[in-house]
Amino acid sequence: MSTMSETLRTFIAIELPERIQSSIRQLQNDLKKYRLNVRWVRTENIHLTLKFLGNIQTLDVQRIAGAIADTAETQDAFELKAAGIGVFPNIRNPRVLWTGLSGNVPALLSLHQSLENYLGKQRVKKDKRRFKGHLTLGRAKGKIDARQMMDTIVACGGFESDVFSVRSITFFQSDLQKAGPVYTPIMRAPLGRAVMSNA
Repeated sequence: MSTMSETLRTFIAIELPERIQSSIRQLQNDLKKYRLNVRWVRTENIHLTLKFLGNIQTLDVQRIAGAIADTAETQDAFELKAAGIGVFPNIRNPRVLWTGLSGNVPALLSLHQSLENYLGKQRVKKDKRRFKGHLTLGRAKGKIDARQMMDTIVACGGFESDVFSVRSITFFQSDLQKAGPVYTPIMRAPLGRAVMSNA
C-alpha cells in the first residue's frame, strides 16, 4: 500500500471554462509573434489563484478543505471576464506577463477576503501583498526589453474574453515535474447558490 508524503504543495484557485482557456490560448499565440523572452504557461494550467499555500502537512488537508467549504457557502456565484494585459512587478523589469479581470471584481475581492478570514481561523497566515486577481500567461526567462514589452502591451492590450460564471473554488495539489507542474484537484467547493443558478 502506498503511503502519502507528509507534505503537499497546494493552492486555492478558480478554474476556467474551456472556452475561456481557448480565448487565452489565442491571446498567447498573438503574444508569441512579438518574440518575447517568455516561458509560456500551458493553457490548461491557467487558473485564477486565490491563495498559494505552499507546502502543508497532510494532516492539515481536511481542516483547510473545511475552511474552503465554509468560505464558499458565504459567497454567491458571480461573473468575470479576462481583460487587458499587464506585467509584474513593472514595465522596467517585467517578470510575469498576465491578463487582468473585469466584471464583478468586488465579488472576487469579497471571496478572497472571506477565504483569508476562514483560513486565518485555521492558523494559515494571511498574504502580505494586496490581492490582485489575474491570470498568468507567462514568466520571463531572462531580461526583456521594456520598449519591446510596452509595444506588445499596446498591440494586445485590448484583449477581452467572453463573460464566465464563477460557481466554485478548487483546492489543488501541485506536483512539480520536469515537463512542468501538474495540478490535481483535492476538492471543489460550490459557491452559495451556485448549484441553483441556471446561468
